[in-house]
Amino acid sequence: MFNQKSMYMTEILNIIGNKIIRPEDSDNILEIRKMFEPRIIASMPDISHYDFYRVMGEAKKKYSYWKELPFSKKIEIFEKVGHEVFKDEDYDIPIALAGGNPVKYVREDRKNMAKLAINSERYLNNIFNGNSIKHDLIEGKGVVAVVASSTVYSTQPWVVLESLYGGNSVIIKLDSQEPFSGFQFSYHLNKHGAPVQIISYSRENGKSDWARKLYKKTDVMPIMGSPQTIFDIVYYDLLTELRNNGKSENEINEIKRNLPIPDKVVALVTHGGLGYIDKSADIEKAVEETVKGATRNIRSCKRMREIVIHPDIYETTLKKLAEKMESLYVGDVGDFNSDVPQVDETFWENNVEPYIRTALGEGEIILGGEMNQPTIIYNSPDSLLGQECTYAIISVKRGDFNRALEVCKKMADTQLKKRILEFSIFSRNENQIEYANRHAPAFNVHWNESTIESVGKPHEGIYLVRELSYSKADRPVAGFMKAMKNFISIFI
Repeated sequence: MFNQKSMYMTEILNIIGNKIIRPEDSDNILEIRKMFEPRIIASMPDISHYDFYRVMGEAKKKYSYWKELPFSKKIEIFEKVGHEVFKDEDYDIPIALAGGNPVKYVREDRKNMAKLAINSERYLNNIFNGNSIKHDLIEGKGVVAVVASSTVYSTQPWVVLESLYGGNSVIIKLDSQEPFSGFQFSYHLNKHGAPVQIISYSRENGKSDWARKLYKKTDVMPIMGSPQTIFDIVYYDLLTELRNNGKSENEINEIKRNLPIPDKVVALVTHGGLGYIDKSADIEKAVEETVKGATRNIRSCKRMREIVIHPDIYETTLKKLAEKMESLYVGDVGDFNSDVPQVDETFWENNVEPYIRTALGEGEIILGGEMNQPTIIYNSPDSLLGQECTYAIISVKRGDFNRALEVCKKMADTQLKKRILEFSIFSRNENQIEYANRHAPAFNVHWNESTIESVGKPHEGIYLVRELSYSKADRPVAGFMKAMKNFISIFI
């Protein structure tokens, strides 16, 4: 579908049941543009009202089929799709152009997600009791609406796969910025019989209420990122009434912060990556993994933004870190030599320069700082611990393991769930890892690996598939225990 010579992808499809909708078949054509310049690289449909409502019926119908399909057959589908996606290079460059991540890392991420699909049986057996899979005791909650924004393969493809693992039917609303990774996985799954309906639409064409309808008509809606997005959907009527009654946006935002997240929403809203390099660490390995965590996938919530270095090795490690960061090649994301994306002036001024300016309030630039330069900042202020900068920037601090734990706590205090997402510890001291696993406010603690090594690991300490399913084995047991309790009470 993608011609690498012409650098142009003709279209992305919508698929509803047996109906294929091309851009030219829709009531409007949606344009996908390169992230750092206004060049159009693809188009996709803006579906009609008829097809939007039809997708609900198709998703429910397919759920019944998927519910009855033995897990052994489902796993065959996942494995086939994994092998196909592993070899499918057609979308690598479009994903890089639209998502802002260098193509060589897009390719690596694609293969990692494909390996997860290939090894689905092992993955599911690790999460559930093996007998639950063998005897088809895992059942979904119904129709899942996947509306999470894409960051290469770590959002939409992952959520779709986890939803299907749980036995659900899926409606994926493709991301308007980078729809390719979500479409690629969903297309291959649909082709092999998985219940995945693929749609795309633009809020700007009078369809801003469709997200609310998706929420109302489906059974579960996972989100990633700010919970404010889901509040705008779920509490639309309430917020509209507040605005009509003269409440200011500041007052409404304060009300939003105290609203509960509905039960049917699985909210994955934490971000933040932290690293610590101990005096016992393999410095070369630690620097390599730190740079990897700090510079890849600039839109990822799992990137390493802070690194604490033990005082005994601080000068040596910082020198190696600076040399490694300085050696990175900054270029077009479609260039296989690029390590860091070359961004435009608008992106830099809106997303990067304000962060650097705030950091310099207390911190000091050690490397970079100018446009399109990987940057190291020494001792950035605590006010930045809750913020993300979408570029290859890392803040370094001097301190021991206890200092790293303090930074972790301060970062966690800025998060809704009071934990950061990933904490990488580079050390030969196993006691530090054990202590961090028990006491550090982080969902995942990594030992001598980057914060972005997260495929197949629980997000926020939970496996999404568990949130989207239940074990049928629990039902008869619960019923049996209740019956026994009632029976025994007769004789008491």
